[in-house]
Amino acid sequence: MKLDEWAQIPESQRRDIIIRWYKADRWSHYEKLALRALKSLRTELASIPEIALIELTGGALICPEDPLIRFCELTLTVCTLLADPFHIDSIPSRFFGFPVRQVNLGDKRESFIRTWIWLFKGLKDWDEIQTRTWAKQWDDTLKSSISPFYSWGPVKVAVPSLVDRNIINVATGDIQGLYDDIRKAITEGAEPGSSEMQHPDRIAGFDWDEVREQVRSFIEKHARENK
Repeated sequence: MKLDEWAQIPESQRRDIIIRWYKADRWSHYEKLALRALKSLRTELASIPEIALIELTGGALICPEDPLIRFCELTLTVCTLLADPFHIDSIPSRFFGFPVRQVNLGDKRESFIRTWIWLFKGLKDWDEIQTRTWAKQWDDTLKSSISPFYSWGPVKVAVPSLVDRNIINVATGDIQGLYDDIRKAITEGAEPGSSEMQHPDRIAGFDWDEVREQVRSFIEKHARENK
């Protein structure tokens, strides 16, 4: 089926077709259409500098009233590095029958970088330029609305780089256990489930001296146990 043909089908009929494809194990038909629409939308919006990435993601449940049909409508997600609630007017709400949504990642991305700057200053005495240079390796990852980084949080991403490379290179034991201990020491003062768990720079009265001592103790213990 061509994209133009798909777009001309009424929405309720498109939903019925998607469900039939799903039940007949022909999901790839729907996915291929979505990928072609994605490619076309990228071309259509290529001249807009505020757009960082356009990706295919899951959207609303295709049939929320039926508990046996639990899959989502494919959505064309336009990611920007703008702050909320800015909206780019030239982004359509639908494109060839597929829903389009704009996701502004500017605030999330800057929150990540602010926490990294705070972390590396506190544990490695890096200045902001050093941290931003280190963070450039994650530029593409932070442009995606479905990046696992946004669920992991900046501390988990940064911890391996907070440990001396020589220790990592010679580690023979549970290096992930060391990372977990360091992460717990950094986030210990945060309320479970709060934003402080991902961004401990928001914790009131954070005691860097105590955390540095705990981290040093964890690293020394790991080094002794894995000689």
